[in-house]
Amino acid sequence: MTTPQPGTAAPFDARALTEPVDRARLAAWSREARAGGQGPRMGQIVLFLVIVLFIAFIGFAVFGVFLTIALGSSAGVVVPLLMLVVIGLAVWGGIAWWNRQLVRGYRLAGFASANGMTYLPELKDPQLPGMLFDLGRSRVAKDLVRG
Repeated sequence: MTTPQPGTAAPFDARALTEPVDRARLAAWSREARAGGQGPRMGQIVLFLVIVLFIAFIGFAVFGVFLTIALGSSAGVVVPLLMLVVIGLAVWGGIAWWNRQLVRGYRLAGFASANGMTYLPELKDPQLPGMLFDLGRSRVAKDLVRG
């Protein structure tokens, strides 16, 4: 077995993982990644928010009926306010989640390119060695850094 000579190891640069994120570069990377079919998909996020809001509306409608029966007409003010709070929290949570996904992808892509590797945000049905890893459905590997 040979030992590597001093100075022949590939340089390791982890600055992309710890540096502050420039918002202009993040936006440019996001546009480029979506154009290449590798960025987070907006349709998935919108569908998730629509489903959550639909469930919230149904839940608040049922809750409003019970409050109206129990308290009389005063529930007419409480239910719309609660619905606005839930909608606001859902939108805020969706935006925060989306931003975290973009920043993570941007950081990993920068790290991979700085170290001579490639970054894939998602690989469907990855081919892995062994009998156990081929079992299952909807197998997805996320945030792959290869090099």
